[in-house]
Amino acid sequence: MKRWNALLLAGQRPGVEPLSAHFGSQWKALVPVAGKPMLSRCLENLLTVAEVDSVSVMAQQPDALLKADGVRDIAANPKVQTIASQTG
Repeated sequence: MKRWNALLLAGQRPGVEPLSAHFGSQWKALVPVAGKPMLSRCLENLLTVAEVDSVSVMAQQPDALLKADGVRDIAANPKVQTIASQTG
């Protein structure tokens, strides 16, 4: 069975992001979808795949995203890592 390392892109463009602004969120990745942040839903789905060994979350401030309500518990999984990207 092939093993995978997933890269989850959770950054955002410079300036105001209309979707996150509409929902009153600082980050688009935390906009709720059916009551859960998008980032949480993506992490949950990737972590259920047996072939996925790790999930790296890449964003300008990945640690802040992973500490957010609704994401913190799933992000505590040892398979979840962070990568800080450049601004913009």
